[in-house]
Amino acid sequence: MYYLQASTSHIAGRPASAWLDCGRSAGGGARADTYQITLRVTATIEPAAESRTRVSAALVAFARDRGMSGDGLPCASNGELEQQTLAAVAARLVR
Repeated sequence: MYYLQASTSHIAGRPASAWLDCGRSAGGGARADTYQITLRVTATIEPAAESRTRVSAALVAFARDRGMSGDGLPCASNGELEQQTLAAVAARLVR
């Protein structure tokens, strides 16, 4: 299992809203781009039948207003970051 956690408003050089939907702020902007994002990506590698390997990825993200304390708001992923994670892990397994 691989685990990555970061608190940011940019992910892989792109605004967080390119990957996540955390709703809109009162001003109408994407919360993912202005709030602090806490992101956790977990990739799991496990044996499968007939000398194969199963790889899965899961993402959990929350957005929190930088000026506020307390729990963050949940964010939904568009699935692209999980796909990139799977591709990166698979490429390392092929070596």
